[in-house]
Amino acid sequence: MLTELEAGIPDVVGDEDAALDAETKHPVALGVAARIPCEHCTYGHTIGAEKGDASEQEIKESVAVPAQARKLSTMLNRLQYDTEKKADLAAPQASN
Repeated sequence: MLTELEAGIPDVVGDEDAALDAETKHPVALGVAARIPCEHCTYGHTIGAEKGDASEQEIKESVAVPAQARKLSTMLNRLQYDTEKKADLAAPQASN
């Protein structure tokens, strides 16, 4: 069945000629899979990240960064944040 699902979809994770290597793609895909959420994809990309020598901290951050982006996006959308001020979001915050 997986072969049928993959028919016509290029293997961008395993493509050796791609700009990003698999060691980079698996953590990215893991973050996406965790947010979808897809248990099978999360498992597979965790294994891929581990095989690519990703540390436990790198794997945790791969899941945490998209989760934080989703949380902030949800909050800003719900609060109907003024998009005219969106440059303020990208400005570095002063540290105390």
